[in-house]
Amino acid sequence: MTSRTASTVTRAERSLYAVRKDLQKTFPDPEDKDRLRYLAWALTYGACESGALSGSAGRHVRNRWHEALSELWPWERWLQYLRVAVLQLGARARRAGRGRNADGRQPNADFANRPDGRRDSGPRAFTLREAKPELGVNVMGYLSAEMGVGEAVRATIEAARAAGVGTSIQKLSTKGLHREEDERLTENAGDSYGVNVLHVNADQVAETIQILGPEVFAGKRNIGYWCWELEEFPQEYTPAFGYFDEIWTLSRFSQESIARRSNIPVVRIPPAVEVDEFPTRSRADFGIPKDAFVFLTTFDMLSVFERKNPTAVARAFLNAFGNDPTVHLVLKVNNAEKNLGAVSALREASVEGAVSIIDRTLPRAEVSALFQACDCLVSLHRAEGFGLTLAEAMYLGKPVIATAYSGNMDFTTLGNSFLVPYEIVPVPQGCDPYPPTAFWAEPSISHAVSQLRTVRADGEQRESIARAGQRDVRKWLSREAIGARIRERLKTIGSAAVG
Repeated sequence: MTSRTASTVTRAERSLYAVRKDLQKTFPDPEDKDRLRYLAWALTYGACESGALSGSAGRHVRNRWHEALSELWPWERWLQYLRVAVLQLGARARRAGRGRNADGRQPNADFANRPDGRRDSGPRAFTLREAKPELGVNVMGYLSAEMGVGEAVRATIEAARAAGVGTSIQKLSTKGLHREEDERLTENAGDSYGVNVLHVNADQVAETIQILGPEVFAGKRNIGYWCWELEEFPQEYTPAFGYFDEIWTLSRFSQESIARRSNIPVVRIPPAVEVDEFPTRSRADFGIPKDAFVFLTTFDMLSVFERKNPTAVARAFLNAFGNDPTVHLVLKVNNAEKNLGAVSALREASVEGAVSIIDRTLPRAEVSALFQACDCLVSLHRAEGFGLTLAEAMYLGKPVIATAYSGNMDFTTLGNSFLVPYEIVPVPQGCDPYPPTAFWAEPSISHAVSQLRTVRADGEQRESIARAGQRDVRKWLSREAIGARIRERLKTIGSAAVG
């Protein structure tokens, strides 16, 4: 598409047109002489074939088509309506029935059709998979960082490899904000594949691309992997969409939030959840009473203290058990030195009960050992993009108590977790980067107290729920399951991007 028309089409459309030789041949002037024919294709067969023409990009196409119709005589409009209706019937027939696979999905061969709707009897169009013998992706992120975003990029790489997807990985630095001593994966920077996945959140995109250099992203299919914890995605982050062809995110909650602002596809690719082998540690190693029933909550001070809401856990625990020595609460704090005032407030709030605080950063294996040493994980969060610690505890067969809100609701259910109801309330001042115009959940302390007591007292129900949680997480969020999603998406966008 020419520079004269670049402002009227989406980035995703331009990328699609640039690599689809059949589109260029059929619609050589898609914004002038072939404008109506191209838009008719984009509304019908294009929407069927390519994620680049779905969602907000599809709405943009429809708006341009209606604008084009407004310039025609009435009888000409009717002809255009008829053209689209006929093409739509063909597109629906293709999608609905002809030549489906055994699992009901349309085979890739069904998309090797001419843009004018006629079947192409010639050879398949060139695809990313045919371009290289191995499907693969270049992944860039905080590879060694001991935080949720670092764990997410490691999970993506492990899942891709489990599905036989090649990976070229490059480590980014948090510049001292987080400890970076997780060396489970070794960097092998290299320009190996036609698809990039940049595992940094929207607010870090421009700076990261400047550091890496724009040449790393030139001529590639570029994907941003973002997380967001609230229902409203910030307006000020929307320029970051311009660097990408699509966004991946961890949960339906984040997906819906980001998609409301997006003009490109937003795809849910959860992190794979598997806890690798870890050393056995006694409770004494963590300063935990040997014979008590132990609840655990874990959080990072750099993940917004008010959002993680550990104070509510301490309140609920004290209301439920007081200073009963047979029950204990562990508050595990990462990056405690970043907010010593909050740690001090937690100590003061917990002084009346059997509560201990672990305020040092532990290696990944030690964190898993701590999970194993405790009896139940509690998260009375106000919002989560995903809820990784909940999923990891469930993987280990631990019962979890959690706010029934936000990203964790993709995998926590009434049948596999002890859920806590909530009210939606405004975010208070001083919770940056979340604006006070936004909203999040306020979990019910009284219901949390009830769930804590149930978990402690009802061993049969506790074990039943824990087994269901372990089964579900190991099935839904395994490396193989998430890897299959990654592979399928790469195949889909490879076909859409290269034609």
